[in-house]
Parts: sequence; C-alpha cells; structure tokens
Amino acid sequence: MRRTIAEHMVRSKQTAPHVTSIAEADFTAIARFREEKKAAFRQAKEVSLTFLPFIVKATAHVLRELPTVNARWTDEGIRVRKAIHLGIAIALEDGLVVPVLRSPGSRSLTDIAVAIGEMVRRAQDGRLLPEELTGSTFTVNNFGADGNLIGTPILNQPEVGILGVGTIQKRPVVVTRDGEDTIAIRWMGYLCLSYDHRVVDGAVAGRFLQALRHTLESFTPGTGIWADPALQTP
Repeated sequence: MRRTIAEHMVRSKQTAPHVTSIAEADFTAIARFREEKKAAFRQAKEVSLTFLPFIVKATAHVLRELPTVNARWTDEGIRVRKAIHLGIAIALEDGLVVPVLRSPGSRSLTDIAVAIGEMVRRAQDGRLLPEELTGSTFTVNNFGADGNLIGTPILNQPEVGILGVGTIQKRPVVVTRDGEDTIAIRWMGYLCLSYDHRVVDGAVAGRFLQALRHTLESFTPGTGIWADPALQTP
C-alpha cells in the first residue's frame, strides 16, 4: 500500500503544478442542525451524521456550477467531465484509500451519509472492490477529523482539484448585526482547495471556494439541495 501511495503521489507532483487556495466557512447553521438530529440519525441509520455529507453535497452542487474544476488535462486539451463522482479519502492504520461516491449531487444527505459510513466500514475491513477505487472526477479529504486546521492536499491524478477540510470548531469571530460589529462564538472551518494550475487559475479557484462557502453558510433544512424527507424538521 505504501509503495502504491508513494508512486501515485510522486507522479502527481511531477505531472501537475500544484497551487492551494484557502477560505474560511461558517458551519454554525449546519452544526446546530446536526446536533439536533445526530442521536436519532445514529439510532435509525447506524452511522454518524458528521459534517462530511454536508460538505460532499455542497461540493457536488458547486462543481455543477463551475465545471472547469471537474475536468482533466489531456494532450488534446482540457476535458470537462459531465458526470460528478467524488473520491472520499479514508485513512487506514497503514495508509489511505479513496473509494468513489458516484453521483452525490442526485443523492440526499441521508443517502450520502449512509454510503460514506458503509465505505469507511468496508475500507477498514479490507472489503473494497477494485472498481470502487476508480472513476472519481474530484476528491474530498477530511483531514480535520484528526484535529488539523489547514492542509495542502496532493491531487489525485488525473483530477485537477481536491478539497481538504480542516477541523470544524467553535471560535470567536467578528460578525456584523444591524450595522454594528460584535464578537460571536461560531462553528468555523477552513476549506483548502489544491488545483492543477494548467487547468484552473486562482480566480476560478476563488470563485469555487466562495461558492462553496456560500452554499454551506446558507444551509436551510428541507429546501433546495438540502431537501431530505428523512431529515425533515417537524
């Protein structure tokens, strides 16, 4: 496993000029909803309702709006992919694997959470099939699960973008209410986008991160992309 990871990472660095842009997002609305639902969700679905399904759902939505980040570089030109399949980096004791969650944009939060939970269990048990590790168009790496704030992930070739998410925690931040600045306690986290500069420029990366931030911060249960009967608030 370490040999395969080493070869893949070296090839990625040698192939693509890596750049990383970072934005900060307010996860407070999601954190409050998650706190309200997580116990019942765990009991009903036997998996945890983490922040990751929300991030995956929002990422798939934004990739639809900014398809340049869902592309690959070829000798014939840039090939934009219509399908969106997200690789989900899963840490193991002696390495990591990146199984593929297919078409998350058309799946509910509940479906995504259950699918990720099942992928984690099967990865840890060594039961993933080879075809489950191929075909991703973009990767999400939740390195914040280990308490890390910021990272610069390496591209999963031949993808041109990978999102790393830092730990989401309460922090004091300045917010403006009725024209007045005040200090508030909010759930904050860093979004770290590494990208292939042959395909994606800083302006596009910035638009991607700001669109992702806006999508996460405007979370409203039961509406738009967040509609999910299994998580409907009474």
